[in-house]
Amino acid sequence: MTRQGASGTTLDLASVNQVLVVATLRRIHDPEASDAFVVTVQVPPGDRLDEEGLLGELGAAPSALGAQALWSLEVNRTHAGSGTHVTDSRAEVRLDLVVPTPQAAAGVEVVESLWARVRGLATGSAQGLDRDTAIRRAREVVALAWDVGPDRLRVSDEEHHPDRDGWTIGLVDRGRARFEVELGTSDGDPRTVRVHRHQPTEVADSVGESG
Repeated sequence: MTRQGASGTTLDLASVNQVLVVATLRRIHDPEASDAFVVTVQVPPGDRLDEEGLLGELGAAPSALGAQALWSLEVNRTHAGSGTHVTDSRAEVRLDLVVPTPQAAAGVEVVESLWARVRGLATGSAQGLDRDTAIRRAREVVALAWDVGPDRLRVSDEEHHPDRDGWTIGLVDRGRARFEVELGTSDGDPRTVRVHRHQPTEVADSVGESG
């Protein structure tokens, strides 16, 4: 699909060069999502990623969870250019799934399988993260998936995984909830992130801070 701009620029709205995909999973009686999966898919300059297949994969995920699963799929786009040339086209796609509690584990399996396919669209490799970058990225992802400001998140624990050059960062929202952030969950690719949110009752009264 294309759209003619006021200056004569034609935007190809069916393809982008970067997509940020966020999927959250919430049990139906919980007020907040328990898990979030984030992946950034980027193609080389000059190439474009056709979103139709990606959106088809995401749209098919709820059907694997049965008729009781609730879902919403939101797509936001940004196109930028100079004169008649489109220099940057990117999208942010968010899939929110709500499942009955007995289906929570199945929901995680469905999203994990989906994530493996989405991650396969990411070409090339990405440089590993140093400690400060990993912590900053962990805060950004939690803020993206949940309604919490990154400045409210304190590091409770951290672990570097040299075998896959990944990180596990624990973040606490002022003691009310703890987020376990795994960066590089797919073959150590830092563009892939998984977060598990521990319910407030699971968070200890006193949590040490490491940074």
